[in-house]
Amino acid sequence: MKAANKYQTPGEDGQTMVDPPARELPDIARANAALRASYDFSVTDVPAPILAEQARAEMLELAARYTDALGASADKGDGDLIIATGHQPVLPHPGVWFKNLLVSRLARQLGCAGINFIVDNDAVDVRTINAPAVVDRMLTTETVPFIDCPSGTAAEEIDVPAGAKDALAEAARLARPALGDTMIDEFIDGIGPDEFLPMFVSRPRRRIEQTFGVSNFELPISMLAGTDAFGTFCSHIIANAERFFGIYNGALDACRAERGISNPVDPSPNLVRKSGKIELPFWVWHPGERRRPMLIDPAETTDPAAMLRAMTAAGVKVRPRALTMTMFFRLFCCDLFVHGIGGAHYEPVNDTIIGEFFGGRAPAYAVASATLLLKPKLPGPAADEAAELRQKVRRMRSTPERFVDEFLPGDPEAHALAQERLALLDASGLTKRERRAAYAESKSIAARLQERLSPHILAVEKQAEHNDAARSVAADRTWSFFLHSGDALTRLCGRTDTGT
Repeated sequence: MKAANKYQTPGEDGQTMVDPPARELPDIARANAALRASYDFSVTDVPAPILAEQARAEMLELAARYTDALGASADKGDGDLIIATGHQPVLPHPGVWFKNLLVSRLARQLGCAGINFIVDNDAVDVRTINAPAVVDRMLTTETVPFIDCPSGTAAEEIDVPAGAKDALAEAARLARPALGDTMIDEFIDGIGPDEFLPMFVSRPRRRIEQTFGVSNFELPISMLAGTDAFGTFCSHIIANAERFFGIYNGALDACRAERGISNPVDPSPNLVRKSGKIELPFWVWHPGERRRPMLIDPAETTDPAAMLRAMTAAGVKVRPRALTMTMFFRLFCCDLFVHGIGGAHYEPVNDTIIGEFFGGRAPAYAVASATLLLKPKLPGPAADEAAELRQKVRRMRSTPERFVDEFLPGDPEAHALAQERLALLDASGLTKRERRAAYAESKSIAARLQERLSPHILAVEKQAEHNDAARSVAADRTWSFFLHSGDALTRLCGRTDTGT
């Protein structure tokens, strides 16, 4: 199991991380394909290599249809390999978006298909959009209400309100004075009349990607989960629920023990027993409802495939959770899956589950990320300027007499109080009792001076806050990718063949 701290977020602007190194990934993909062809285990009586062929055929057919619906084109290539990545339908930052660039470059290099899975079975939070802005000639962050996302509701269930496009336009208006060139107008222009969140954010992203030469297919998990291959995979786990339950929890327990993790939900919570039923790592819900865990009674589940068909007929949605989702990707859907750093945190658990439950060695995966910082029009404050201002505020409160000349030059009473306090703090020649009295009097004078300095203290505090806000804008790597300039994104595209 890989160490928890193996993958580090790139720390410098323009820096990328690809692990294993990008130059090794084509050979890893070929090795994974050979490994898959050698699998001798079956899934619900279907040999694993046959199930993989079925999964890939169904997946590519659906992906071609969905990508076309997005108004984008994708290149299947002549090769049999498939390179994949995935993320929730949000407004991704460049570190997430970089995975799409890398997958497309690898697919072109190998002459095969690249695919991005839209993880619309996940709960997301796009209730607001953060936009860099200029307020009082200072760089700061403004928050714009965007799309309501009820807690625990899958993205595929989230309806986009009529004002969502206007919210993006407002973010663009705020960002223009702060940033200059961005891709946000191109993003807004790509928005279609989409009813639900996944297509609303994926269509403009995919159209922008196309201008950078990205030719990946797109496929939501909600569609992948309706394939026969996924049904076979899900049925197999349900049919072997007790065994899977034990292996799954054992792998998580071993991961926590090996890494010294005390949090019981890190990297993922254990499955539970409840009222005679056991939990399996799938979500189930009716349209419009929140997601809930799948609970089954193994003794009553004699025909899992029939059970799934009955659930579908009754309108119940069955979707994978994180571990079973990437397990299905890696085993049956692609020859190389590219994770972000977050997903890589839990993926070693899958290696253990795959080995123990299916009896096959897990295919290797890659991890990629990048850091791209905004280039604001206004120069940011020096790194130590905000700290100096905070220190100044502390000194103004603790030794106000030292700031009378700077802030109250025309206040004779303040100058007199300052001199009196300095004299009181000079304890030379005083008895212990006199020193205590002098100290108490000096505190009283300090309070009077602080009151006179109060507007100036608040002004310095406000300046420190402005500096902190400006520095956070410039240092934050999580701004949406479309807030960067086309030139900056082009340079990031050129980094897909680099990395550690």
